[in-house]
Amino acid sequence: MPVEKKREMWREGVEQCLNMLAMDPYPGFKGEYFEMPCRNIVPKPVQRPHPPVWVACSNRETIKTGGTARDRRADLRFRRYRGSKAVG
Repeated sequence: MPVEKKREMWREGVEQCLNMLAMDPYPGFKGEYFEMPCRNIVPKPVQRPHPPVWVACSNRETIKTGGTARDRRADLRFRRYRGSKAVG
């Protein structure tokens, strides 16, 4: 996977997965990185248009990329805190 295209690829795939959950039927899509024919995805989620999406963030650019109003972000940076001890 080319690193410079990774975010674009992720964004296109996630957008279409969410469209599959929201559209009835899903009309299909052919993009630069993702392709799916027309189909009806069942069961549909109770939450509309789809359940909340959690995005794992470990840097500022990911926070900006995943930071729309309906996305949730989980900050997964690993930090050493003063007084923390190794486990094990």
